[in-house]
Amino acid sequence: GVGSFLLENLIQKTSELGYNTIIAILLHTNTASRKLLEKFGFQQWGELPEVCEIDGQIFNHLYYGKKV
Repeated sequence: GVGSFLLENLIQKTSELGYNTIIAILLHTNTASRKLLEKFGFQQWGELPEVCEIDGQIFNHLYYGKKV
């Protein structure tokens, strides 16, 4: 519930401040965040393969976006 609360407020504030686009960058293995973003109408706009290494593991960066 906390993630939904924060994302909902972010979307509202973004619109109030006059911005028209929100972009989220996350690791491809973060399925919980992907589902949360999609729940709020975000779409995957891009992917950078194998650009991040954490503790010897290689990850892709996913770019999600939403027009507000």
